[in-house]
Amino acid sequence: LCPNYAHLTFCYFLKLFDGCYDALGMESGAILDQDISASSSFDEASVGAQYARIRTDNAGGAWCPRTQIDETQYEYLEVNLHQLHVLTAVETQGRFGGGHGKEYPLHYILEYWRPGRGDEWIRYKDQQRNELIKANFDTNTAVKTVLDSPVIASRIRFVPFSKYSRTVCMRLELYGCKYEEGVVAYSVPQGDFVENADFTDKTYDGVQDVNGVLQHGLGQLTDGHIGDGADDFTNIASQYKLSSSTYHWVGWKSSGPGSTIEMVFSFDQLRNFSAVSIYVLDVHNSFFRLSVLFSFDGRRFWEVSNEALRPDPNSSIPVGSLFLHVLELPSSSSLSLNCPQKCFS
Repeated sequence: LCPNYAHLTFCYFLKLFDGCYDALGMESGAILDQDISASSSFDEASVGAQYARIRTDNAGGAWCPRTQIDETQYEYLEVNLHQLHVLTAVETQGRFGGGHGKEYPLHYILEYWRPGRGDEWIRYKDQQRNELIKANFDTNTAVKTVLDSPVIASRIRFVPFSKYSRTVCMRLELYGCKYEEGVVAYSVPQGDFVENADFTDKTYDGVQDVNGVLQHGLGQLTDGHIGDGADDFTNIASQYKLSSSTYHWVGWKSSGPGSTIEMVFSFDQLRNFSAVSIYVLDVHNSFFRLSVLFSFDGRRFWEVSNEALRPDPNSSIPVGSLFLHVLELPSSSSLSLNCPQKCFS
């Protein structure tokens, strides 16, 4: 028997994002000048990229691009963190310039890059798939935005946006922590719409192939959030209706008896696995089966666990209690999980 809903996550992501809101170093100087660059500057000596440090009023007082900003212009300020970080919040400020500044951004777009994506820059979208982030209303008040879906990246771009032509200058800070958990991508079929509820993976930043399988990206399964429980499907459908701002579940319609969903998680380097934890919303208190497989090369997998479970719907269940394997995987290795198609993850 299959449950109607399930949510799968790695328990260490919950720990990872707890307290992951430290300033990364624009204001303090921990981010060096040479790691801050821009598409252009109105005057490098006074309003170059190196002056885009929040709550710092040196030289001209901010970074100002050469051109005025409108819908057709693409100017950016880039911060190179050199290694993967979890970005959980961003903060912007206009150009105060000792009280003489008049320029500030109304909106901006966040773009990011991580190894393995070639020359592709990924555009951040929130849970409602909006790209624009609201910025400032004056030249000196700092506005901080907590990202509802954390970004995993080593390079970040701030792209100022304005519907109408205006001069923009900005200062900024980034918040988060180093990313040390190792998942660099996962592959899974895209979720479905169920009874007017949207259970797709809304923040996945990879691609979707012709078969509807998500590839080469990260999204809701690695964002550190666990979905809320619900007593029955009516409550779920109401809570996760299309207009809702909540999004913490990904789910699939069953395609028939015995159908399964395969999830493949790829890691950056050798990892020591002692347990995998799952979180399940099991509306009908049904059994479901979870198969755990490992691979050295992403092509050949061997199974280490295949167990029927009846987990507590409101807790994280370690499958380490089902087997005692401690496995070490080399670079580019993968973890594959199979569960029934009526599960959320």
